[in-house]
Amino acid sequence: MAAKTLDLDLSGLSPTEFEELVYDLLHEEAFFNLEWRDGGADGGRDIVAIASQTDASGFRADAKWFCDAKLYSSGISFDVIHPAISKATAHDVDFLLFAAWPHLTPPCKDDLTRWEDTNKPRFKIRKWEKKDIERLLLRHPHLLKKYVPSAWSQQLEMDSYLRDAATVFKEFQHRVSIVWKNPDARPLSDLLRITLKTPGSSNVEVIDKSQNLTETERAFLFSLFDALQHLEQLFGKALNINEPTAFIRIDWVNHANIRILVPIPHTKILRSDIMDGVKRLLATFDKDLSEGISRGVLTGASSWKPFNEKNRVAVYGIFPKVE
Repeated sequence: MAAKTLDLDLSGLSPTEFEELVYDLLHEEAFFNLEWRDGGADGGRDIVAIASQTDASGFRADAKWFCDAKLYSSGISFDVIHPAISKATAHDVDFLLFAAWPHLTPPCKDDLTRWEDTNKPRFKIRKWEKKDIERLLLRHPHLLKKYVPSAWSQQLEMDSYLRDAATVFKEFQHRVSIVWKNPDARPLSDLLRITLKTPGSSNVEVIDKSQNLTETERAFLFSLFDALQHLEQLFGKALNINEPTAFIRIDWVNHANIRILVPIPHTKILRSDIMDGVKRLLATFDKDLSEGISRGVLTGASSWKPFNEKNRVAVYGIFPKVE
């Protein structure tokens, strides 16, 4: 999903409302212990807040930030922001943040760089300008609705949440790739295969108790199961389907960009002959609970016709670890 951009007009906000917007953005960006401070001669208010930082070693430390929020109709000059530098020094902060709308002028940025080179302050200077604040508002669309309702839409907010969800799924997929690196260098699905020990017979159950899941694999499968359940529930609501339903995605040749989804009610999948076999397998699993808990998984297959790959239903039992 392509990232959207905004081109906001904040002329309808007062300087006080802009300060409150920046305060809310800091809070949403995981800053804490936020405090208002008297801004001085211009009648504005400054913000002092804490943010946690984690370095490469995993050590976590808190950093103190001083934020000066300025809302102007055009570029902001150095003399406007200079008083904040003195106040940041007095507050002994680690970072000085200028939330400047629409932006600091080029001469202002040059003067700010020269001041840093000359004075070498203990704090680092950061900037939120128009494009940065718009990006943050896209990330937190409820604040856009609160402060600039004319720019908000239900579609924009939904797009924001969907982008977040897509990012989370991709990150999850990337980070759990280590799960596949089992000692046999085989994919997890291969560890859960079922050997057909009695092909050709009907109404039989095959139970495989030879597999083992590591603690990581077990936790991974539980997470996938829960995620699949939630997604199926969402699909059901989206399609106004009230009965338990499985959703099958089909790839359409020559139309890879089109999503084809086939909802199949459980009542059509689990016909009586199949369900009878599933129930027999579950009864067998019930007798081997300790085995399943120890190994993490029991796999089984049931046949209602001569046993082969087409005439069987597989059941995977993923067992939680007993603490």
